[in-house]
Amino acid sequence: MDGTVSTETEDRIRTITFSNPAKRNALSPAMLDAFVAALDEAAEDDTRVVVVRSGADSDSFSAGFDLSVFGEGSDPDETEAIFDRFVRRLRSFDFPVVAMIDGATWGGGVELALTCDLQVASTEASFGLPPAKLGILYPARGIQRFLHVLGPSDASELLYTADPVDADRASEMGLVNDVVPPTELEARAYELAGSIASNAPRSLVGMKKIIRAFLDQSTLSPAEQEWVFGLRQEAYESDDHSEGLAAFEEDRTPEFEGQ
Repeated sequence: MDGTVSTETEDRIRTITFSNPAKRNALSPAMLDAFVAALDEAAEDDTRVVVVRSGADSDSFSAGFDLSVFGEGSDPDETEAIFDRFVRRLRSFDFPVVAMIDGATWGGGVELALTCDLQVASTEASFGLPPAKLGILYPARGIQRFLHVLGPSDASELLYTADPVDADRASEMGLVNDVVPPTELEARAYELAGSIASNAPRSLVGMKKIIRAFLDQSTLSPAEQEWVFGLRQEAYESDDHSEGLAAFEEDRTPEFEGQ
């Protein structure tokens, strides 16, 4: 089962709900394609704000990008490109996007939340970037995004420790705008969305384009991208990566040797 993506529109607010409970709402390529299609549809109607939420049938907001759909030895550059296309489409959507976050949020799920313009989290939410525990490197695009939004100190803490932080710590880092009890999460997210939807559309679109332009100022050259790919390829082919995956499957602490 690849998971599902559903949409609903009311009062110029488009809700996009993704669900993959068997895999803690991990995002499969098929789900990402459906997500992009939902954004494309919203761009053609009177939508002025999008709310992104996960299905209520899991205790996770998202376990990240579902790498399990790829075979062993898959090309990290190829898999990254799939998620990158989705992130670029989400960021390029003209109107503001609000993430409504409840439960554990890992890896690509954190990047999904940060790619949205605003984030509302419940007190039950947590956020973690686990690649260092799996012997791999997070994609450079995501690292750049974390540095822009969180700053070097907080981004480094998440990436180097690979330990999750709770919603209050995430708020201190600037990862989320608001933290509320689970029973108030939906009301707060749609209160925020309604406030946005009532504003002038040209103002919303113009300000988002300006904000996006400033955030996109620093980009990697083709040579730098190739260098980053080499680093990631080495990590994917390492013994440490195999150990990290085995430890995860066996629910034990990995023993990394730097090989």
